[in-house]
Amino acid sequence: MKFYRTMGLSAPRMAPAALYVNNEYFGLYTVVEEIDEAFLTRVFGENTGYLFEYKWTYYYHFEYLGTDLTAYRTLYEPRTHVYESDGALYSPVEAMTRAFTDASDENFVATVSERLDFLTFVRLVAAQAVIAECDGLTGNWGVNNNYLYRFNGRPLHQYLPWDASSSFRALDYPLHAGHDESVLMSRVMKFPEQRAWYYDTLLEGAAVIAQTEGPAEPGQPSPGWLEREAARILDLIRPAAYADKVKPYSNEEFDAAAAEIVTFAQTRAGFVRKEAERFAPGTGQIY
Repeated sequence: MKFYRTMGLSAPRMAPAALYVNNEYFGLYTVVEEIDEAFLTRVFGENTGYLFEYKWTYYYHFEYLGTDLTAYRTLYEPRTHVYESDGALYSPVEAMTRAFTDASDENFVATVSERLDFLTFVRLVAAQAVIAECDGLTGNWGVNNNYLYRFNGRPLHQYLPWDASSSFRALDYPLHAGHDESVLMSRVMKFPEQRAWYYDTLLEGAAVIAQTEGPAEPGQPSPGWLEREAARILDLIRPAAYADKVKPYSNEEFDAAAAEIVTFAQTRAGFVRKEAERFAPGTGQIY
């Protein structure tokens, strides 16, 4: 989530917590900022629009679900304006989704941009690819783990990331995972300017996670931003994790997983750059 925020995306804050119950240590947990009116005020400066939490029900890929608004209520649970009619809540969502499928190629970008913050959507999908998030907007289970916010008095929506527990999936996690299945991303990548947004964001993300700070020790590589963050958090939580007696894994498994995260942090930027630079933005052809 901090990576998303570093990329200029709106994302909740998180912090590790040592939990005590009646003065007895109960283990290492994570405190997560709720996506609610306070969050909306912090990131958007308003909180009177329509907020929905996505509820995974089946494999969904941004396809149009028809005019029956019940289909949208099944996927998008209202978190504000909960007593308003389905028409007030979901007619704009239906119109947005219809545009994903039905807008002509000639008018696709303009039509969808009236309903969706297009640049932010493409940027979030690219950021999730950089961080190897396999359960996000184009993950292994279709659309998942997001909130949807419609701004007050406007038809414009924005997707917000939630539950990034499936990040760092693999060192070589593909940069186009889920694109072919996604009605929206498969269309986005047909347009040269939007393809360029996507690849530019991939390279920007790679630069962020590889960014060094000061000179390295003699003979040692200088750690990048993501490696430094991983080391900082691991140093912070390791004693509490070791002492946690109710965790569903051993200390050895914790150390092995921590080592995988560090390796990912050290190598992912190079993989992203290499793969992104194989593609000529706007053509879809490998060099």
